[in-house]
Amino acid sequence: MASAPGLSSGLRIIELVSESEAGIGFNQLKAVLELNAASLNRYLQVLLEQQYVDKNENQQYVLGAKLLGMMKHADSLHDVSDMTGPILDYICRETGSTSLWIDFRDGRMMCRDKVVHPEGVVMQQIGEVRTDYMLHPWGFLLLAHASAEKRRFYIDYANLAGLASCCPDKASVQRFIEEASGNGLSDDKGLILQNIRRIAVPIRAHSRIVASIAIGMPGVSFEEQFITRIYRILQEEAVRVERLLSDSTISH
Repeated sequence: MASAPGLSSGLRIIELVSESEAGIGFNQLKAVLELNAASLNRYLQVLLEQQYVDKNENQQYVLGAKLLGMMKHADSLHDVSDMTGPILDYICRETGSTSLWIDFRDGRMMCRDKVVHPEGVVMQQIGEVRTDYMLHPWGFLLLAHASAEKRRFYIDYANLAGLASCCPDKASVQRFIEEASGNGLSDDKGLILQNIRRIAVPIRAHSRIVASIAIGMPGVSFEEQFITRIYRILQEEAVRVERLLSDSTISH
């Protein structure tokens, strides 16, 4: 049991608010957190007063000015805009596959950059923001690094849009999550999108997953030696990025 239940509940509220796309309502928070209305209202009032959360025009709880300022500062410490191009160019060239950089922010997956291989697949568009975690290997990485409660929240509120028919069943989703957790990378083996195989590795900053680099290629049958080489290239580049992020943080 938490030694400071009020603080624990407040932090959990902040996590849920930060992960919601258009804000989250009182009843949703109450259901997920399993708190009574009086306690939840008391915690929310403190967070509102301290500007950690705010309410939008639809009376949904959203991030407040203080948290937004903290996030902006954190972003300045982890600016990777000058890293993505050379790294993705190298991965594309060495693997013969389209390469992607996916940012994880506020429970969303955003494609920051990509390099399309002439004989590869287009993949997610730059700037596109998605929450269809169960359709992508980088989504399984995010789910694998989340707490059990947060993972349930992500899955319950995932937006599969027109690709719901491609979503793996619950057992397969669980298997992909376990593989991502145990292997340190995620490989869908071409089992989700027809004739497309995608492989992703995580990028961490201060032990927290912040992004993923990934490749996508047409076809599903490849020599094991080729796949092993792709694993190695992606993992080596992820380590390189993590070192650069660490050096950048220290320099600030």
